[in-house]
Amino acid sequence: FCLKKKKKPPTAPPLPDPADNACPDALDNVEQLFDAAHAPDAVILAHPRQRLDGVVGHHGGLGVVQARGPFLAAGAGIAARGVVEEHLRMVDVAPTIVALAGGAPLRVQDGWARHELVTGPAEHVLVFLLDGTNAAALAEAVEQGAAPTIAALAGRGTPSRHRALASL
Repeated sequence: FCLKKKKKPPTAPPLPDPADNACPDALDNVEQLFDAAHAPDAVILAHPRQRLDGVVGHHGGLGVVQARGPFLAAGAGIAARGVVEEHLRMVDVAPTIVALAGGAPLRVQDGWARHELVTGPAEHVLVFLLDGTNAAALAEAVEQGAAPTIAALAGRGTPSRHRALASL
């Protein structure tokens, strides 16, 4: 038989300092958990630095790394503002799409239409969700020319440098 040399486990990437991992709008996110009539009495949220099976982070946390996703609006009826510095909220996406399609505000919604993104009604709206895409990695791919279609859309629309923040 053959003895194999035991591999060293991979070195875990450094974790962000807690001060750099603060999530904007954290109170709004936590309040949403308790807004509904069927809301729980208590909720347990994993700490952003928690490791599960050697993996840092998870969906639905308040850490800024996990809570941010790429955001880019482009096409007919969308303002071409270039890269904006403000962050957006995922709960604002649906009301903004309704406004873009020329619809009335939703009767029940958590977010608000981002009218600064909308220049007029669009007959068709197409939304791409890049679930699990690290926003920083996608931005780097755009800068290095590895994502030319995303770069072209960004050049015609409004991407957010600080991404979109997911809600719990």
